[in-house]
Amino acid sequence: MKVRWPRAAGYNIEWDLINGDSVYEIRTKLQPAIERAYRDQRPSVLEIATCRFEGFTVADANKFKYRTKLEVEDRCQNHDPLQLWAAQLQSENVVDQQAVKRIRSVALAEARAAAEFAKSSPCLPPAAIMTDIYWEVDCATAAGTTGRHLFSP
Repeated sequence: MKVRWPRAAGYNIEWDLINGDSVYEIRTKLQPAIERAYRDQRPSVLEIATCRFEGFTVADANKFKYRTKLEVEDRCQNHDPLQLWAAQLQSENVVDQQAVKRIRSVALAEARAAAEFAKSSPCLPPAAIMTDIYWEVDCATAAGTTGRHLFSP
């Protein structure tokens, strides 16, 4: 994997490399970037190293095209952030196996319902493409009219 963060140094931008398999590490390292954005209105470069289990698009649906079956199985068994997070919470006695199963079941049901809602919803007219992007723009606030959508002055 080629890291991209050296480019950030050339622009005097704070950067960090994050293990995308660890929810704790992601949360810990995101917080300073969030605080920097709100406090100083400064960007951060965060390279979160993780692995896609499936192809990127329908045209790239064959996960074995670029990786061996052994590599895919290893990634799925040993590097799945959701499984690692569940195991971490269980080891800390925050949840038990039954709770993990319930959470997974509820999440899958919610995802299926959201997908079904999206599929059954009518397509919006092309003119609607620029609405509901930023609340500030839709409501014509000062931030929406000055272009400062994300951070307060």
